[in-house]
Amino acid sequence: MDNKGIIELGLFEHLNIADTERIHSQVIAWLLSQDSPLSPSKKSDFLVSFLGLENKAYQTIDTITEFQNIDILIRADDELFVIENKLKSSQHSDQLSKYINTLDKHVSDFWMLKKANPPRFYFLTLIGEEAGCDGWENTNYGKLLEAVQQLGGIDTHPLISAYAVSLKNLMTIVESFNRDPRQFHTVFTD
Repeated sequence: MDNKGIIELGLFEHLNIADTERIHSQVIAWLLSQDSPLSPSKKSDFLVSFLGLENKAYQTIDTITEFQNIDILIRADDELFVIENKLKSSQHSDQLSKYINTLDKHVSDFWMLKKANPPRFYFLTLIGEEAGCDGWENTNYGKLLEAVQQLGGIDTHPLISAYAVSLKNLMTIVESFNRDPRQFHTVFTD
């Protein structure tokens, strides 16, 4: 953002995908995937920071997106993390409860997870919306931005830097809206 309050457009904005929920889910999954440019320790640090986990060093992390309509599944060693990502919409159709049932039917067998470690569920939103469903923890894009920024440094991968710019832009817009919603004439029209 420059001194006039105008957001600088980054790669995700130029591609017109900065506000696409699925893109964010895919980038999160990519950062933690086997194809990630991050070292195993950086991936572990990112996961711990993003989800607010106790400081732990995960050795193996795998991800899947859009499994049975669940946005992101992350297996870190013998733990499973489930993320429902809501960028521009709210939860609907009792989906959070349905995802818990889906996991009971499919995922544990799929990844051969030990039943001793029940999945942990996270509801990721732009504005801090409450999950409103037992068993789900709330998280937000502000925490995601902090975790991505912690990956920074002189040797940061260009796509990670571009993603950090996109997240910062999203958070700037939310903060501007919260300060003065009247500036956003078309927010409540479709």
